[in-house]
Amino acid sequence: MAEKGIIKRYFADRGFGFIKYNGGEIYFNKNQVKGTEASVGSEVSFIIGQGKKGPEARDIKISGNITSKGDNKPCKGYLPKDTAELVDYDKIDNFNLKLNKAVKPDRNKPNTFKVDRNINPDFSKVNFKAIAERHKSTIQNLGLQIRTIDYIPDWRLAIGLGNSSVYETSMTLHHVWGIPYLPGSSLKGLTRNWVITEEFNCDENAALRNRDFCKVFGSPKNSYLGEHKGEVIFFDALPVSEPKIEADIMNPHYSKYYSDKDGRTSPADYFDPVPVEFLTVKEGNFKVYIGAEKSNKDYLELAYSWLKQALREHGIGAKTAVGYGYNRAD
Repeated sequence: MAEKGIIKRYFADRGFGFIKYNGGEIYFNKNQVKGTEASVGSEVSFIIGQGKKGPEARDIKISGNITSKGDNKPCKGYLPKDTAELVDYDKIDNFNLKLNKAVKPDRNKPNTFKVDRNINPDFSKVNFKAIAERHKSTIQNLGLQIRTIDYIPDWRLAIGLGNSSVYETSMTLHHVWGIPYLPGSSLKGLTRNWVITEEFNCDENAALRNRDFCKVFGSPKNSYLGEHKGEVIFFDALPVSEPKIEADIMNPHYSKYYSDKDGRTSPADYFDPVPVEFLTVKEGNFKVYIGAEKSNKDYLELAYSWLKQALREHGIGAKTAVGYGYNRAD
């Protein structure tokens, strides 16, 4: 009777490994693998035979891979099997799909996912000029008064670092075009928080008692205006030219100290650092749009001034405290 399992350990240079199955772990010799080369994470079927030193797996057939057999193939454990067999990983031209749908686990740790430090997204088929023109035309056709800001990261931009992802970190990518962008909600949130911090000394209640603040951003019941919709619209900001993506690294040294709930561990230099890789926009040029009804021009100008200062003096995205996300454009 055939058994099913997963290759948990494999020593290719020594020609043997171990398969985990319902009965525990069982030894196998690479000569018993049929059709393809064994690799850690491979799903297999086999029969149990008697070897010189006890039970061993024989007539081993690879039925699927949790990890990809090669760097250029999608992982069959995370895409539907029939889809994975049709997909050529190198030909996926949508960076969002490639990064988040055709994920590739660590070949030696089937349940571990790491951002590829050598990642090089192919945006050659993306017509950034056409997308930018369409975005501009759509906003202009709304009949609003519009103000624009050119946003060019002074160093790097880390946007969406904490978004849900199988990786330790993430990046905000457009779900249609697969390109990095600044969501309008992020731009509005940045501006609102900057105003509370700089204009109202971090007191949100004081901000909600201010008419201009409530007019620009909107407000709840317990505010100067009561329940009120914001007069200014913050649109998504798309890149107007091809951005460059580059992996960066965080290197926490005291993970045991931070994870110790009992408070018994001290931050010490003998702890090993734990590198965490994440993606950034190294170079980019984004066009930011905000708009309002023509009768609300004064509030649009106020929001424009606040947003421009927030991007220049605070920055957007993650890790602004260490220089990420600041705008260098005038």
